[in-house]
Amino acid sequence: MQDSPSIPIAEIPDAVLVISRDGLIVSANAHAERLFGYSRNELAGVALERLVPERYRDRHGRLVGGFFAEPEPRPMGMGRELHGLKRDGKEFPVEIAIGPTAGGSFAAAVIRDITTTVQVRDALRESEAESRDLDHSFRNTPIGLCYFDKELRYVRVNDWLARINGLSIEEHLGRKIADVLPDVAKGVEAQLRGVLQTGEPILGGFVETTTPAHPTTTRTYMHNYFPNLAANGVAIGVFCVVQDVTDAKKDLDAVLTEVRELRDRLQAENVYFREEIKAGHDFEHIIGNSGPMRATLLKVEKVAPTDTTVLVLGETGTGKELLARAIHSSSDRSDRPLIKIDCGALAPGLVESELFGHEKGAFTGASQKKQGRFELAHNGTIFLDEIGELPLDLQTNLLRVLEEGVIKPVGSESEKNVDVRVIAASNRNLKNEVEKGRFRTDLYYRLSVFLIESPPLRDRREDIPLLTAFFMSSLSIALGKNIRAVNQTSMDRLMGYDWPGNIRELRNVLERAAILCEGDTLDVEDFLGPAGGHDRSLKGDLRSVERARILHALTESRWRIKGENNAASRLGLKPSTLRARMSKLGIERPH
Repeated sequence: MQDSPSIPIAEIPDAVLVISRDGLIVSANAHAERLFGYSRNELAGVALERLVPERYRDRHGRLVGGFFAEPEPRPMGMGRELHGLKRDGKEFPVEIAIGPTAGGSFAAAVIRDITTTVQVRDALRESEAESRDLDHSFRNTPIGLCYFDKELRYVRVNDWLARINGLSIEEHLGRKIADVLPDVAKGVEAQLRGVLQTGEPILGGFVETTTPAHPTTTRTYMHNYFPNLAANGVAIGVFCVVQDVTDAKKDLDAVLTEVRELRDRLQAENVYFREEIKAGHDFEHIIGNSGPMRATLLKVEKVAPTDTTVLVLGETGTGKELLARAIHSSSDRSDRPLIKIDCGALAPGLVESELFGHEKGAFTGASQKKQGRFELAHNGTIFLDEIGELPLDLQTNLLRVLEEGVIKPVGSESEKNVDVRVIAASNRNLKNEVEKGRFRTDLYYRLSVFLIESPPLRDRREDIPLLTAFFMSSLSIALGKNIRAVNQTSMDRLMGYDWPGNIRELRNVLERAAILCEGDTLDVEDFLGPAGGHDRSLKGDLRSVERARILHALTESRWRIKGENNAASRLGLKPSTLRARMSKLGIERPH
């Protein structure tokens, strides 16, 4: 390194560079080596601009040149964007103090890295900006914000909460909540004390009250409380967030109500379908190719796509429910349930509840709310079997449902709208029932908009072989047998029998024969009377024969009409139909 003025630069705790008039570095101290990453030998004779980022070199050059023009000690930096450049290319902010050496031929530049100072300065600026932003946000956020000290006095309040409380921000400060909102103070203060004592937040508390901003309506406010903890972990205040959730709560209540209704409906549907599955169905398909059956199925095909009310008439066991299911499954409502109710099987006092539902406590035994079958069938189809058994007073209610689409559950003050397609069925001659005053005329005409008659089996004898083959197949599977045919004598007997119990009786006869069948050919000789069915067809003295058959079945079943080994199944009848026939024939259980 060339000779330079003797300057004690080693003792200076900052980087020092001695610079000649032409801008070359004459000497440097050890601190300069550490700061810039060059050795002193590498710095000697190097132009000063090498230690300055390129974009700042003109400015640095003017500053140094200005000094040599007027060689007076002066500080440079802090606001002048002075920067150094390390050997590895990293830039950093610097502060420079420059002064003349003895004789004025050289300048000594003391250079200090001010990276930390700049960072602190910028952080303070950002903090001040954030503080201003936070204060602006605190004051103008569209929810309530406030801060309580440990004495539960207001320290800060934003504009929204002040407006809700009906006081200015200044009128809040230093006052307790009891002085501002006495109606809610007791509950709120208890929670604030809880936060101060435990140091834990309390979230999601609801307060329902009127406020000066809403004096005539009760609003719902959600309060969230957060502790302000000192360094020792002790809560010294509480930060409170208040939100008006009145509208959201109404929406939530509506959603929850809908969810509860859907839940109740699904539960009711599940109960209903479990009962349906348990009960099972006599048939899986409508079997038949006879003229009467084709005519009936054509009517089903025509009416199914409509919402027209349908009345299906026919004797017991002809498959009226099967026709109802065929109508429903071919309709636009097939994705919703077909709800069935046997009007003749219900206790008289419970018919209205079963049809339209009831509220909890509506009558003795109504321990919970129950949806009626019409509500279950909303947007679907309801099948009212044995409609002729419905009491006259409830026929009026049913007529109103058909005409207005509304139901009123037992014990309820309000009505409900339902969209239900109605299919009714009866084994009675409803016209005769109308003439006798046992069925409403207006309801009959409202139900019989579209009438379908389910033909008895004796009028479609050509379908008996098809039905027999179908039942044999299903019974073979169910009983684990391999029954392939019916002997010709049995088939002749089946074709010649009059089948008062219709398809249900045919299935029962085949099932009894299948149980006892030892081979692959079915014989029904022991299960039918003479050809023509004179002993079972209820011909001749119909009333006396029917009475004798019913009494015999009741005696054999110990007068059980439902349940295990009941008389109705022995006769191939529904329990409701058996009760109706017993009433007509004057049959009563002996005491």
